[in-house]
Amino acid sequence: MTRLRYASSADLVAHLQPVPVNCVQGDGTAPGGELSYQRGHIKVSHQVAQAISEGLAVIVIHGVDHDGTPGYSGPPSDLAPSLPTEATDPALCGVISN
Repeated sequence: MTRLRYASSADLVAHLQPVPVNCVQGDGTAPGGELSYQRGHIKVSHQVAQAISEGLAVIVIHGVDHDGTPGYSGPPSDLAPSLPTEATDPALCGVISN
């Protein structure tokens, strides 16, 4: 039997630069919190815009329900110890291109 291994935030941190833009609005990481999404424009610095145009920018979406229980669970996250691992484990990532 093959054991599945999930990527954690710690697996990515060594390969990523500091996060210059946070796209979360609301308190989506708080227990019972709400998260909103709205299409529109996000203002970024010249440096971030240049990274996007050069294909050097990535987006990472966090939050994976590994065990199917309501809400996020698991041991403390290595990224944000006040949150369970499921809340900060990377779900999707990819290069941003214009």
